[in-house]
Amino acid sequence: LPLQEIVDKYPDVYFGSIIASDLTTARNFIRLFPRQYQALYLEGLIAGALTETGNIGIVSAFPSVQVIRRQNGFILGVQDAAEMLDKDVSIYVKYVGDWYLPAEERDIAETLITQYDVDVITQQTDSGSPLDVAQEQGVWFIGKDMDIVGHYGWSDTDTVAVSFDTRWEVLYDHMLGEFMAGEENPTTVLYLGMDSSIVLADGTEFPTVDIMNDNKVGLEAISPAALPLIPDEILQIVEQRRDQMIAGEWDPFEEHAFISNGTGLDLEGAPVPAAGTEVKAAGEMPTDEWLLSLFSFDLAGVDILE
Repeated sequence: LPLQEIVDKYPDVYFGSIIASDLTTARNFIRLFPRQYQALYLEGLIAGALTETGNIGIVSAFPSVQVIRRQNGFILGVQDAAEMLDKDVSIYVKYVGDWYLPAEERDIAETLITQYDVDVITQQTDSGSPLDVAQEQGVWFIGKDMDIVGHYGWSDTDTVAVSFDTRWEVLYDHMLGEFMAGEENPTTVLYLGMDSSIVLADGTEFPTVDIMNDNKVGLEAISPAALPLIPDEILQIVEQRRDQMIAGEWDPFEEHAFISNGTGLDLEGAPVPAAGTEVKAAGEMPTDEWLLSLFSFDLAGVDILE
């Protein structure tokens, strides 16, 4: 954290740094991250409804708090959809070893489809290889971090069922607002979600994260080809939960119990809980600090492949 080394030298400057899992702060050293798991939960609902084989695959980077927390949001959405539709759904995760390894990501995506009969695939990596494989193999792709179709044109809605986008500007706007107000003790752990937003000059309001696809948001972001395949009760719950999260009235990590899968990343002083352990009861909201630095275990019901 090289910024940390100079914050005392410039006391009138705000320094901002993205959180991986370390939460070191100082009076003017602000750590920030978006609640992407909220949009990932909505994606999970859609993925769980779309799968016909009952097998969903995640091409993932490596076990870390950030990766596992985001995956867990998606997993909860898949499991809720499966329960609502009385479907048996398996979620397979295979790690690549880094954020950007295109050849390895391709191999894993192909393995998930050919060996595990996956017909919906997503990723926690950064190359376009899983998307390419989904397009080639004719399976649904669930995107992350960007509007793949509308912003980049890398695919179309015949492959991309839905994606999500992050508006980092909402976090920066909050920091700038406190700075312009002369706040000498700004918020030092900034973890904003769908109930925080930015209003553009034309009046358009964007929450921190949202499902997005082909320049559309909300239910309209779901691929027109995928939409008829998703039962009405899932569409209704996607819309309802999105509205509730934008209003700050609901959160998937508060609603659900956290039951350990027995897999994840052992941290110093915080080993992965044994399989079946209830770490958090339903109806309790974990602290931001715990979610950002200690949520290092997979939730029950996921298959971590070697």
